[in-house]
Amino acid sequence: MGYLHKNNIPLRPIVSQLDSPTYRLAQHLAKTLNNPRGNTPYHVKDSFDFISAIENLTLAEDEVLVSFDVQSLFTSLPVEDCIEIVKRKLIDNNMPEEYADLLKHCLTSGYFVWDYGFYDQINGVAMGSPVSPVVADIFMEDFEQKALDTAPAKPKMYKRYVDDTFAVLPNDKVSAFLDHLNSISSNIKFTMELEANNKLAFLDVLILRNPDNTLGHTVYRKPTHTDKYLNARKICDENHIAGELQHAKRVLQRNQLKTPHQPESLKRRKYATLSESYMFVPFAVEMLGPWGPEAMSLYQNLSKRLIDSSDDQRAGAYLGQRISMAIQRGNVASLLF
Repeated sequence: MGYLHKNNIPLRPIVSQLDSPTYRLAQHLAKTLNNPRGNTPYHVKDSFDFISAIENLTLAEDEVLVSFDVQSLFTSLPVEDCIEIVKRKLIDNNMPEEYADLLKHCLTSGYFVWDYGFYDQINGVAMGSPVSPVVADIFMEDFEQKALDTAPAKPKMYKRYVDDTFAVLPNDKVSAFLDHLNSISSNIKFTMELEANNKLAFLDVLILRNPDNTLGHTVYRKPTHTDKYLNARKICDENHIAGELQHAKRVLQRNQLKTPHQPESLKRRKYATLSESYMFVPFAVEMLGPWGPEAMSLYQNLSKRLIDSSDDQRAGAYLGQRISMAIQRGNVASLLF
């Protein structure tokens, strides 16, 4: 698999172990070893957990946001070291040590086929085995504890998700900290990214440094993100398009994405740009909300005049639609006909 968003598009071997002799055993070990995993102050469960950790963080003027990334973590893991670390973790959590023997069998008996040849993976763990992410996480927990205990500078904050690490360090200590990380193991090497223009990406979060040195955050999209989605109108026929659009609406609601209401201050600024020759009274009217008594009275009066002059009973409903649509767009001028 190629990493298109990284320099020189590095390749990573993905070895699927579905239906392999050790697949079900690897699944069982992943569930078992998941219990003692992630019980450190540096572990990040997901983007939401990370956001809650930085919510109240304030930086000093000489501190900088930095991320560290392990180069090819899965294929660089020292297998024997991983097994020993897992064994210690099992003992510390009063779990049977025999799980380490089963793990060794899973990590050392894998093979794959390439160009009609059979190969053993002698370095690292297979990307595609259910137990590999858990083993990688447990190894990194041991690694980071050693690194932080002996670090030349202690980060104000240090959070890690598998092979991606976020830290806050004094600006003049960043290079020394990177050199320290790269000195601990001959297998594990890090790259570094500093904040640029007061911004730094970590996981799916774009961290923003505010003028007062507090942190904001928004969604991060990689440069390769295209914003392209399936065009339901081209795929669905007329009988199914409404159902597909409703599905999309439900998905947004489940993800707690609601249509934001425009603040009243923004609406008033729009009104202020109208020519003084217009007289406009900003009634409390919303398309989905209650109409104030003054607005309702005006609407009923105008509707009656339109119906009388046009002899069309639909004219009143048409006026209501015009008012609702104009207020939704914040376009008061379109009402002045």
